[in-house]
Amino acid sequence: MSENGATIYYTIASNLNNVNFYIDGFIALTEDGYLSQAGIEKEDIAKYINHYINKLRFNGKRLPFCYLIGGNVFIPNLMIKKKKENISDEKLN
Repeated sequence: MSENGATIYYTIASNLNNVNFYIDGFIALTEDGYLSQAGIEKEDIAKYINHYINKLRFNGKRLPFCYLIGGNVFIPNLMIKKKKENISDEKLN
């Protein structure tokens, strides 16, 4: 996923209802986003994504921030699962 794809995905996902969110580790960003193509530093890309992550809530919770290791930006791998009808959150977790 590119940096612009990640911010769009997180923004849309944060507005979903009747779903559960969970983090399945972290994944490295690809370098085919417009910020990477423009030569923006990886540290600045991480700050840009973390700015979006900080503003969003997923069922009242925040995502962990992305981080930089070895010149790669790693973002939370957000997974979405539709809630089953007539079952409380307690039973799904």
